[in-house]
Amino acid sequence: MKPGDKVICINGDFHTEIAKFFQNLPVKDKEYIVRAVRPIAAEGGILLEEVKNTPIFFKMYQGKLEPAFHPNRFRMAEPIKSMEKVEEETLELV
Repeated sequence: MKPGDKVICINGDFHTEIAKFFQNLPVKDKEYIVRAVRPIAAEGGILLEEVKNTPIFFKMYQGKLEPAFHPNRFRMAEPIKSMEKVEEETLELV
């Protein structure tokens, strides 16, 4: 996943202990646009254009970051076509 990608939330269930850090959460089956991607080891995950939250203090960084969502909660909205599939579609058009 990268900024600008369209993704669909496949897991909108958040444990109460996690949800308390967010004012806004993604909803299952809704489409979103990836705003930014941070490495998982760095309090990472993805940030969404349509879902913004107030930065919170992370002791590990001695500073505030907007909490991100783990990428496994999402899938790409449009699967990337294989080169073989593109060639098949091109031949059908000809």
